[in-house]
Amino acid sequence: MNQRGVADEPARLAALTERASSALEHASAAGDPGGIADAVAVFELVQDIARRERHPEYWKSLINLANALIAQAEAEAGGPDEALDRGPSP
Repeated sequence: MNQRGVADEPARLAALTERASSALEHASAAGDPGGIADAVAVFELVQDIARRERHPEYWKSLINLANALIAQAEAEAGGPDEALDRGPSP
């Protein structure tokens, strides 16, 4: 990657994070599991880039991904209470 590419990386990660956050918020409000899954995929991409580049925002990207995965689990279960009540399968 050239110097400009390295300099643009934080802005790229910030833009991807903002896009994923907005998509997750809208999809969660609409009850759209596909939209939530799309947001999770973008958060996974951000986390992967941050990890590979040893970006200082790596831990934040990991937390964002975890929050998106929680939202996805809640949506699939029918809500936060159901996600907690469901527990592991026997």
